[in-house]
Order: sequence, then C-alpha cells, then structure tokens
Amino acid sequence: MSGLIIDVFVKPGQSVKTGDALLRIEAMKMENDIICESNGVVEEVFIHKGENVETGKNMVTVILSLIHISEPTR
Repeated sequence: MSGLIIDVFVKPGQSVKTGDALLRIEAMKMENDIICESNGVVEEVFIHKGENVETGKNMVTVILSLIHISEPTR
C-alpha cells in the first residue's frame, strides 16, 4: 500500500518524546500521524512533504535515549 507524506514534524538532531508525532501520512483517503514510540533524538529523515511512499520504506531514524534521570526522593 502506498501513501502520501502530508507533513514532516521533525528534523535531524531534534529531541523527541514518546507520543510525539513524527510525520503525517495519507493512505486510503485517511490522514494518520506516525507517533514516536520512545524518547530519543532524530538521526535522519528519509522522506519529505509531498513524497509518495510504499510499505516498508524507512522514513525516520530515532536514536533511543536509554538514560532516565529521576529527581531525588526526600
């Protein structure tokens, strides 16, 4: 199935959090946001607004942030 990239919300070097929208794609006359599944930093964006993409195409690479710093308890 193919889709049209409606918008790209991130760029390389940008920090992202779980739940952030990375891009919006239209497929079968429906628009869907592609959501980040983990905290991290965008390493590379392979697509651009207006591009048609096929299933399986790499669109965005996010380097995961595995360090969690919590505030001290008192």
